[in-house]
Amino acid sequence: MANILENGAYTETIRKGLINVGVDIDFSFLTPGLTSMTYGAYDATNLVRLGTAEDYAAYILNKGIDENGYDAMIPEQSSSHSVKAMANKTRLLDYFSNRFYFVQKFAYDRTFGHYIKYAMRNAMDIATLGTSVNARLSEDKKTFDRVRIAFGVAGPVPMRAPHAEEFINGKPVTLENIEDFGKAVLEDIHPRDSWRASKAFRSHIAVESAKRCLMESVKLAGGEL
Repeated sequence: MANILENGAYTETIRKGLINVGVDIDFSFLTPGLTSMTYGAYDATNLVRLGTAEDYAAYILNKGIDENGYDAMIPEQSSSHSVKAMANKTRLLDYFSNRFYFVQKFAYDRTFGHYIKYAMRNAMDIATLGTSVNARLSEDKKTFDRVRIAFGVAGPVPMRAPHAEEFINGKPVTLENIEDFGKAVLEDIHPRDSWRASKAFRSHIAVESAKRCLMESVKLAGGEL
């Protein structure tokens, strides 16, 4: 790069070095389906300016509007390039910078979820059933790309519903498929009878809450039903 000055000229040489490292990590051993992308980069820049000048001023081309109202590149004097008087070609500037970048993203981007706690009261009550759905749609919002569902109080421990997940993943986003998704959770959950709720009632609200959670997740993800 070269610049013409009022009383001289100078040239600039820029040297850049860049190192990129990307690592994809599978965290399925912690949480099934969880992955991470880690990106690191090191950027080094060295600028050397050589020239001759005597109290020169530099001109920089900036985009603007000319006298006829058209887009044009207009030269403007820069007040930030003044230097001491120099009779011979010499090193006017030696600039060095280095930067380090680090970015980490998890695979749950573009996913949307909804949780329903079913209890006899709205607050200060133990849940009769808890349902959580996490859904990711395809780019056109018409296909279930990945759906995860988990229940609390639907068995001896909190549990996923793999049969329901396997059924819905890859299916079109329709009310019919959501209806069948809700029924499929019965293959995985094991609710119990108790004085608070019967097994049949817990199974019924599990189906309904699974459907409602998935429908709400679709709306949050920008899909239509």
